[in-house]
Amino acid sequence: RGTLTNAISVGGASITAVSGAGESSTYCMNSKTCILEPSASLPTKRQISSCTASSSFPNKDLGCENVFDGKFATGSGNEWATNAETVGSWIRLDFAKPISINMLKYANRANPWGGGSNANVRLEFGGTNDVEFLTLKNDSAMNSFVFQKTYLTNFVKIVVLSDYRGVNNGAREIEFWEVSTPRRVLPIGEARHISLEARRL
Repeated sequence: RGTLTNAISVGGASITAVSGAGESSTYCMNSKTCILEPSASLPTKRQISSCTASSSFPNKDLGCENVFDGKFATGSGNEWATNAETVGSWIRLDFAKPISINMLKYANRANPWGGGSNANVRLEFGGTNDVEFLTLKNDSAMNSFVFQKTYLTNFVKIVVLSDYRGVNNGAREIEFWEVSTPRRVLPIGEARHISLEARRL
């Protein structure tokens, strides 16, 4: 939970500085700009609370919940596999509350015959109109992908746009992280928005 610290009044506008585990602090320097300082507690792995998916392969214990079980293994009970889907398949990962994320870790399925690998995907962030497009790696390693910015969101939906090959595509493991980013100078309006969002956590 974000911790609200002292309110700062600058140029007739009041901005509240925010701090807490995994959160950043905002300091207003004048009536036009503020500084967003990265939190010293980063990097932070974000906990996924639940999931839904376009489909799951039947009768093989290959549901979407396997992608956040912390077990980097293959086969039944360890992976998410769709039911004969490739392009157009999707998985939605929900968080218990809005959290900040700026990196995805994704491991494609490791089928012995070399299939089941997703390629281009679209990420949709709950509570925003933002999307990101990523190209996943054609292997089963846990690869990292840093976003263009940090998102405050309550879920992420990953939609498959293309695949390398295969069927019953899915994932071995999926993680979301907030990692350190350089300090940023923000317009005061954007700083106010960050502060108000943090109040809701």
